[in-house]
Amino acid sequence: MIRRLNSAILIIFTLLFLIAVFPAAAQDQINPTAFLVYYDDDFELEIFDSAGEYIGDVFTGMELFPGATVKTYNSTAEIQLDPNGSILKISENSVFQIEAFQRTADESNDFSLFNGKLRVIAARAGLGFENYSIVTQSAVCGVRGTDFVIDSIGKLAVKDGAVAFSSLLNGDTIDVLGGQVADVFADVFTAAAVPASQLGEYFNDMQFKGVDPGQVPGHTVTPDEPEEETEKEAEEEEPQAPEEKAVEEPEAEAETAPEPSAGSAAGIISGKPASRGGSGDSEGDNEEKKSAEPGPFDDLLSDIGDFLGFEIGSVTIDGETYAKAVMQPQFEIGKFRAGLYLPVIYQDNLFDPDSWYHPSGNDEWSFGTDQNGWVDVSLDIVSDLFLKIRYLQWGDNGDDFYLKFGNLNNMTIGHGILMYNYANDTEFPAIRKVGLNTGMKFEYIDFEAVIDDASAPSIFGGRFVVKPMGTKFPLGFGLSAVADINPDSELESDSGLFDPMFVNPSFDIELPLSMINMTLFADTATMLPYINGSLEYSTFYNAAASDLGSALNNYGIATGFYGDVFGLDYRLEYRYSKGLFTPAFYNSNYDRNKTSYYNAILAYLDNPGDESYQTVTMGIYGELGMNFFDALALTGGYLWPWQLDGDTVSPADDDYFILSLELMPDVIPVVGLYGSVSYIRTNLASSIRDTVDGASFQLFDTDTIFNGELVYPFSNNLDVALQFATALSRDNNGNITEDSEVYYAFTIDTRVHF
Repeated sequence: MIRRLNSAILIIFTLLFLIAVFPAAAQDQINPTAFLVYYDDDFELEIFDSAGEYIGDVFTGMELFPGATVKTYNSTAEIQLDPNGSILKISENSVFQIEAFQRTADESNDFSLFNGKLRVIAARAGLGFENYSIVTQSAVCGVRGTDFVIDSIGKLAVKDGAVAFSSLLNGDTIDVLGGQVADVFADVFTAAAVPASQLGEYFNDMQFKGVDPGQVPGHTVTPDEPEEETEKEAEEEEPQAPEEKAVEEPEAEAETAPEPSAGSAAGIISGKPASRGGSGDSEGDNEEKKSAEPGPFDDLLSDIGDFLGFEIGSVTIDGETYAKAVMQPQFEIGKFRAGLYLPVIYQDNLFDPDSWYHPSGNDEWSFGTDQNGWVDVSLDIVSDLFLKIRYLQWGDNGDDFYLKFGNLNNMTIGHGILMYNYANDTEFPAIRKVGLNTGMKFEYIDFEAVIDDASAPSIFGGRFVVKPMGTKFPLGFGLSAVADINPDSELESDSGLFDPMFVNPSFDIELPLSMINMTLFADTATMLPYINGSLEYSTFYNAAASDLGSALNNYGIATGFYGDVFGLDYRLEYRYSKGLFTPAFYNSNYDRNKTSYYNAILAYLDNPGDESYQTVTMGIYGELGMNFFDALALTGGYLWPWQLDGDTVSPADDDYFILSLELMPDVIPVVGLYGSVSYIRTNLASSIRDTVDGASFQLFDTDTIFNGELVYPFSNNLDVALQFATALSRDNNGNITEDSEVYYAFTIDTRVHF
């Protein structure tokens, strides 16, 4: 009997143990995941895997793994988690990343929102895997069973449930309940209750289309989901109800229905109080709706207004003031962005072509009618057409394919030892060039190309990279070359030499580390002038020198790393050069300095044995760029060089300084001013030292590129902009002379957009 009792007790405890352990074991076997369940347009959507590789085949139902990044343009995207059923909606123009899924009670579903807006309806039915952490640029959200919207800047609105909202600015954490909003940039970081209509504004453009919020465990559909059906039902019921009843019903409901709690959204119907019941809109509201219905051409006019821009104003060119009227259509489709520049710049009469400004002596509206011979006519037509392009762009440097065409200020080849942020728009619109910068990446090879001005090319460049192990281990070996076939183009007269050119070859090694968004690189390059029909190899290697160190000359080395982390773009590199070559030879100031480079090469060829050409220059270049919550963008960089002359170390003159600042629209309240400014300068340190020695400091000189604009939004359709820049005076052919001086160019524009 005792034996049977012991056996029964053992069986009971065994069953109890299995009942307790089995659910936990079963839960551990579940593999949480996510699925893409809806998007508006696959052309406006990009998805990258955990290694940062672009996934080209996007489809409904595709599985998303930890590390996946979803980037939207003119499309939303919706994601559903499995097994708990929570749903997420990503707004247009957003960057969202899945960091990790919850697998144990101590973990959470972790997401990052780098840009844009996100809505989450989190399950709350006690199924497990219901802890969430969302990190933005300025805040962290801790979530369980909640319906809320968060944007990347730091604004949170909670419809139902509660969110533990932590500010990354001061470390404070607050609880935001249903019906409340919070902002990390508010004067006081606290949760505030808002009217239902105001709360509804946060959710109006974040309604789910591909999934049913009512199917999320523990979530009840509020009357505003879907909004359109609720309004339609109200309108259908209106004719059946007497007018008196339409007024009385809300009062009766107000007496019997319980008040919605702070965590409930039951009082919101289309952003209005639920006390309207089923009475529908009043007659006056119906009349207002009818009058607000779009006309047959409203959509067309709206589309035109999105890309059509027009400006009138004045511009200073070579010290003379011109009036201008410019059409500037702009449009953007996914990664493709384009802008045209259709100007009439004139002095006396808008309708007299003889008074129009001719850039570099060219009548840009002639389209070959002022030329003779089919070759000249054809070239002039192409040149005039190119001048109407402000920019065409697809993607950015580093993408699998990118293309930039037009007036550009960031043309780069490879890691930049030959060309880094070369600018062909430093004196726009007085000097207009149509540059080309493009690149393609494949599994085993990469390719890049650059042209400074397609209408009258002078600078050509290219880079070819081989990756022996492919993208699995993307160690690459690159060969590059950039040439200026017209280094004496800024000289007033012909130098008498036969086709002088600069030819700059280079070799590089790179290793991209996609997991941390960093690229390691090491480059070496030189300059070989082409004079009187032959390359002057002796400028790089002098066979008559006594040793190898003295034989090698006019070359440079650069090594370092660059990348981005948490929205911060960074670059740090060590530069070493000997002789006349300097890393980043073709930079923002190259067009202004090319004549000095050319004259220095001629002087070197006359006396290559001069000891001054054996000087070694070393330096550290650092650059940082940050976008502060889509409100302020700041970029700064500096090259700190020093020279070795034997055992003597002294500061070098050719330092490089860059600072740019951009204030986004709609940041400053009431006034609404926005704009940008950029200051780029070489030889800044020497100017400061000269000031110490008694000379006057010049903030703007021939080594300075300064430009910017300040825009005042006068109305929804009208902006007034002040543009300012420094430029060099030129002759009638657009060339810099010995008498060229710095002048200040101011432009006042009235910009009309529809």
